[in-house]
Amino acid sequence: MRDLASVAPIAQDFGAVIEAAPGEALADLGREAAALLRLLDTSGAVLLRGFPLNPSWFSGFVDALTARRLTYGGPREKVSDNDEVQLVEPGSGTFGLHCELSATPFRPDLCFFGCERPANRDGETTLADGVRVLAAVSDQTRALFRSRRVKYTWRYDAARWKRMFRIDSAEELHAILDGRPGLTYELRDDGSLSSEFVTDAIVTRSSAPSSPAFANSLMTVAGPRPGQPFHSTFEDGSLIPDEVREEIRAAAAALTVPIAWRPHDVLIIDNWRVLHGRRAFDDPGRRILAMFGDRA
Repeated sequence: MRDLASVAPIAQDFGAVIEAAPGEALADLGREAAALLRLLDTSGAVLLRGFPLNPSWFSGFVDALTARRLTYGGPREKVSDNDEVQLVEPGSGTFGLHCELSATPFRPDLCFFGCERPANRDGETTLADGVRVLAAVSDQTRALFRSRRVKYTWRYDAARWKRMFRIDSAEELHAILDGRPGLTYELRDDGSLSSEFVTDAIVTRSSAPSSPAFANSLMTVAGPRPGQPFHSTFEDGSLIPDEVREEIRAAAAALTVPIAWRPHDVLIIDNWRVLHGRRAFDDPGRRILAMFGDRA
């Protein structure tokens, strides 16, 4: 059993890096799931380097650390037969800092990314510790989001919700959505799902004690715009001031840590604490696997 208490950080006082020993496999580390999750609790993100990687080994490792896997709907490329392993969001542009699915009631505890092939240049995944972002914004902004909840408005077409929940019927969808705290929804005649979700911008993980973190999707889900069904406001529908959004972006940008991918890197993120994003790149061969799940 390796000593996980003495690993190097990803950046100063943030994250942890575990280098593979000769001949060590992801499955070996998966057998130390409890210790690895404790390390994640203290570090926020864990980067594994030098472990052999393919989609099957990646999936098996994630299975060891999670009790439930989540399938992401939308345009992501399917990798595994069960659709639990996918590629990350398509495209090559910058993607802002966010917590996965935090605009919905289905936020997973953990995000896993595995690098089959990095971009030739750029394309780093970016991280920001939401605990530090919360500390970096002004007292007024902290007080604002402690006193007021936020609302995300979004719409999924039928293909997206069927893929995400691995179901085929409206009856199955109602069984999943009815009674979800903070969620109101309407299933439209065209099969699309129109929803509003009210939640906190400052969160702590529900499954274990953790420090409050500014960990949400307000930096990627903008305010209401004509023809754009996906947007964020305060709970009562009033606008979040532009200057507040800009303050948050500036605080997060100053704390952003880039992960320069190497082949076979695996990155684990506490999705209740750490925001992640992507820097732009120009290489269609970049291939990053993604899985999401709740802690074992």
